[in-house]
Amino acid sequence: MKWALAAAAVTFAVLATAELVSSDRAVANNSCLAGCQATRDNCRIDTKNSPKCEQQFTRCLQSCRRK
Repeated sequence: MKWALAAAAVTFAVLATAELVSSDRAVANNSCLAGCQATRDNCRIDTKNSPKCEQQFTRCLQSCRRK
């Protein structure tokens, strides 16, 4: 019976750790996305909506996915 409780505790700890890692990744992705959007907005203002802004935005989003 003690081993069952120990196994349950270990399982809980692993799941809780996985959730924390997942949450950290989500926060980092949101931060990356916000940075991409801010850069795109500034580019649009600076270049009066040049198409290169969307190209840069796409590359930025792709780099966020790789992280």
